[in-house]
Amino acid sequence: MSDNFVSRVFKGHIVYFLGEVLSKAPLLILTPIFTRLLSTTEYGKIGYYQVIINVLMIFIGYGFSSAQIMSYYDNEYEVNEFGSYIYSNNLFQVIIFTSFTLLGFLLMGIFKVFGSNFFTDNNVWVYWLLSIIVLSKVLSENITSHYKMRQEYTAVSLMKIILFTILALSSLGCLLIKGNAQAWIIGNIIGYIVSLLIYLPKYINTFNWKFSFKYVKSALLFGWPIIMHLLLSIMHSSIDRIMLKDLISFDILGFYTVAFTFSSVLQVFILSFNQVYQPIFYQLMSSKDSRAEFEIKSVIRVWLLVLTIVTIIFLILGKSLLPFLIGEEFYDAVPLFPPLLLSVYFGSFYYFFSPTFFFFKKTTALPIVTGASAFVNIVLNYYFIKHIGAIGAAYSTIISHVVLSFISLMLSNMYYKVNWDYKWIFISIAVVMIAYIFVSKYIY
Repeated sequence: MSDNFVSRVFKGHIVYFLGEVLSKAPLLILTPIFTRLLSTTEYGKIGYYQVIINVLMIFIGYGFSSAQIMSYYDNEYEVNEFGSYIYSNNLFQVIIFTSFTLLGFLLMGIFKVFGSNFFTDNNVWVYWLLSIIVLSKVLSENITSHYKMRQEYTAVSLMKIILFTILALSSLGCLLIKGNAQAWIIGNIIGYIVSLLIYLPKYINTFNWKFSFKYVKSALLFGWPIIMHLLLSIMHSSIDRIMLKDLISFDILGFYTVAFTFSSVLQVFILSFNQVYQPIFYQLMSSKDSRAEFEIKSVIRVWLLVLTIVTIIFLILGKSLLPFLIGEEFYDAVPLFPPLLLSVYFGSFYYFFSPTFFFFKKTTALPIVTGASAFVNIVLNYYFIKHIGAIGAAYSTIISHVVLSFISLMLSNMYYKVNWDYKWIFISIAVVMIAYIFVSKYIY
């Protein structure tokens, strides 16, 4: 085992995890406060708004943050060209945002002419505010990915810590003034704009102020399969919340959103690993090192051990910690936590296999992977939610994440065959499943 390679991954992971946890803080660390300031209905609305934000981010961002990293490691452009590449795509994202805004005004006028109540004054106001959050988040992701491609882990985490601090203060301030979901939106807008004022000037200094559509075209060609992949991923990860709102109520969605938020701590832990592992994976593969497979398997073995232990700890501690952390009105969220946490665990295997798609530019496989799992999730959610309620949504997510990971394994091996240590994967799954069954029966 190469100690250098493994230590680089996990050193970066620790730094990233801290930054990622703090960047998710307004709906993660601050949930104990939010559940005491907001009703279940208002919290459910926030969960619903998050889905809208995630969908709009796909269209405005079009996968450029990933394209930026890949172009850097491919040495595709000289320094000045790369500056034009970054500038052209950032400007194009602003143009897309402006187009969405104008389209929204046009639709609002058309709907009102025909007497529709779909675009009420309140809906329009919320839509524009959410759009501002989306553009701010897209630009923040561009800046973050610029640091990631240079493997500047501390800079990434520092940026996220500053963003957390600003978002926490602005969100809490707005919620204390008026405790509803719209106040949360205003707080986020203030937080993102202030953070951009801090970091955007330095990022702009890397621009070569020469627009060329060929750079946009290059990013779009790389990104369009990612757009489809992300859309299907949002459908996959959000359909449970959409259906809960439509088939049951915002109150139940509020419980589910709280459980989903706390289970996302494990997701943050996984994503922080992936954010370090992916660029190092690209670098390793670009070097054509004969030991590439050995290095990859070495990291995954250590990661499996860490992931298994952390998942079990979360399963055991959840019953004791959640009632302490959330408002009494949200106690019905506690039984939803174990299955949602298990779904995150099963989805983590996707991140072992997906870097292959990006490195070999086989991103057309991504919509197949997410499309299949999204289809399974939609069908199962429709059936289970109608018959057993919110817990059915959690069970549907577990099954669809198993499908997601399995299909990604099959397809990734078509492009780069790795003799994975399946024995350790199965042992990890068996241990986590035993722990899940035990805590579900005797603790929750």
